[in-house]
Amino acid sequence: MSAAGARAQSNGVAGVPGLSGILPLTAGSVLVYWPPGSTALRLVAEGASGKAGVRAVRTGSGWAVMEGLLAGQDYRFRLTDGYILGPVRFHTHGDPYVEWGFVPAPAPGVGERGADAPLLLSRTEITNELYLRYCREAGAPYPEEPNFRDVRDYLQNYPHHPVVNVTWHGAAGFCDWLSRTLGLPPGSVRLPAEAEWERAARASSGLYPWGDARPDKTRAHYGDSRPARVGSYPASPDGLWDLAGNVWEWCRDWYVPEEPSGAAGEPLFKVVRGGSWADPPDMLRMEARGKLSPGVGLSTVGFRVARPLPEGFPGAAAALMDETGK
Repeated sequence: MSAAGARAQSNGVAGVPGLSGILPLTAGSVLVYWPPGSTALRLVAEGASGKAGVRAVRTGSGWAVMEGLLAGQDYRFRLTDGYILGPVRFHTHGDPYVEWGFVPAPAPGVGERGADAPLLLSRTEITNELYLRYCREAGAPYPEEPNFRDVRDYLQNYPHHPVVNVTWHGAAGFCDWLSRTLGLPPGSVRLPAEAEWERAARASSGLYPWGDARPDKTRAHYGDSRPARVGSYPASPDGLWDLAGNVWEWCRDWYVPEEPSGAAGEPLFKVVRGGSWADPPDMLRMEARGKLSPGVGLSTVGFRVARPLPEGFPGAAAALMDETGK
């Protein structure tokens, strides 16, 4: 599910320069940070003819994700204690890449070492469409066609389904290409650490991304004969799709038997998480972990990508300090 990228131009918070930020996530949503100690019980969009559809879909301590922004409109966001963020003009450009979701820092005492900063995570698994674009532009090898029942030319004919049969090395090469394509420093786009992946998947604090209720066919894609189109099932509290089911997802870590900590183990297998279209429902539980040689691709394994908040984005350090107390 690729989407148009987005840009926003802002002059920050009136009277409090350098302590706020507005960061585009998708073609119609932004991440808004405000100064520590300020309140946002009512964060509203003002000064734009398109303001009526703008709404906060998720909020935390010092941040909110706002959706419903329209291209070419000027917005400003007013906090209840009088601070104004903006004005900001939201507009899009036509290069389709990745829709980003925001994963906040963990609560105090919850984060794993090396994986406790807020980050951006692709809202869906990487699709056939985007991976084939990488192959064409970077001259990378195409993944092997999967052998799904009643499916021909899966890579070409199912552009919005998750790419599969990609090795860990192939996924890492895609990340390097996307960093270059977005004009980011090398290594900016990467596979998520296992602890980061689990933090995103456990946003509901339950056994599954949606809570403790057992999986059924309205919540996730499992026990089937092939993957589903990405984003076909309800999103997690962080706005991410398919963290349980559809395809297992590569993580950057080497596999160790213990719980995820972000540390490297014996370099034999890489971690995969989330369960797949072929698995029984018990494999969708958040504690389920898999391992696979980094040079092997399977029709049950795909990936999504992560990136840090942009360097210099004022909310990054503020959010980490505010959430962890450090």
